[in-house]
Amino acid sequence: MNEAAAQDWILIRADGSAPIGVGHIVRCLALADALKAYGYRIRFFCRHVGDTLGSWIADAGHFLTRLPQDGPPPGPDAGEYGRLLGTTEAHDAQSLLAAIDTLTPPAAIVVDHYALGAGWEAAIREGFGCPILAIDDLTREHVADCLVDSTFGRSAQDYAGLLPDGVPVLAGADYAMLRADFAQLRPDILASRDRGFRQKAPARSLLVAMGGGDPHNLTGCLAEMLRPVAAERGLKLIAMIGPAFPHEAQLCELAASSAGTIEVRQNVRDVARLLGAVDLCVGAGGSASLERCCLGLPMISIAIAANQIPLAERLDRAGAIVFGGAVGGRGDGAACAAEFAEMEITHLAGRILDNIGWRERLSLAARDVADGRGAERLARHVHGMVAGGFAV
Repeated sequence: MNEAAAQDWILIRADGSAPIGVGHIVRCLALADALKAYGYRIRFFCRHVGDTLGSWIADAGHFLTRLPQDGPPPGPDAGEYGRLLGTTEAHDAQSLLAAIDTLTPPAAIVVDHYALGAGWEAAIREGFGCPILAIDDLTREHVADCLVDSTFGRSAQDYAGLLPDGVPVLAGADYAMLRADFAQLRPDILASRDRGFRQKAPARSLLVAMGGGDPHNLTGCLAEMLRPVAAERGLKLIAMIGPAFPHEAQLCELAASSAGTIEVRQNVRDVARLLGAVDLCVGAGGSASLERCCLGLPMISIAIAANQIPLAERLDRAGAIVFGGAVGGRGDGAACAAEFAEMEITHLAGRILDNIGWRERLSLAARDVADGRGAERLARHVHGMVAGGFAV
């Protein structure tokens, strides 16, 4: 492995919060860890990141710079993503350039943000001549030097006409950025699942995982609905919540009243080990789906954002998941419960839990989706960009 020069560092621009979610930070952390193995120092620049999520970055040995939450409001055409950013692309780029003015120029820049696109990339390129890698799944225009879209079933052709000629597109779940422990634990976890299937072992646990933010407490709503399903079968129902979850007290109160049926797990660092120990997940779509697929975890996927629907539909057609449907308004608890009831989530979960053959088919199809080594592959490409070419 060719190591980076001691002064080489790579800039990652991403955000994570309850409204935004934490998936961008989590997958960038996986990439950062893989890049660190090449000798690079990694510095995250975030406009929105909570203290706990910030500590994850620091605990991994990376640097964090918080950008000021100032600037002009986003324009009328910025949409939801611009509103979550809180300012314009131009101002965000100016803030970033100002923040690194006293530092040596980065060897490369990685941007993973739905509110930052071609305009931001062009502004950053004017300030620095280093290569820019854009991570995205919205099939929109970019002027970066490389585009990564790890959506299962996505191809380079999906970006035809959206990128400058000759810009490589790394597409598909081979580039799913999962933490190193997923690949490390995968063989033993899959072998354990297969032993259970051969022995016709009944399901013992059910996981609810609705994202690291979950501002509408979909986790609590689902846990309450699925509690009878778990209790009737003597299962442990685990509610996994992330560092930006704002309803911890409410969820813990529900768990306390569940007679031991519901267990709350917050800020889980060893996610791979937890996913490997459960028998069925009811969870949000998006990049977390690829984590579960990697470990062969049978899953009912619920899209909590419009851009998660295509991935869920592709995985469902491949037999890797069961797509329960998309949550629409996500208003109060009653509205959420009505949507889940219409999806028949409790009935569906019960059927899958009681049908080991169905769970086995889901597991076998899911494990073919992602092998957990996408961050390694992408780090190799980034190192190639820095060296002046693209590694294969």
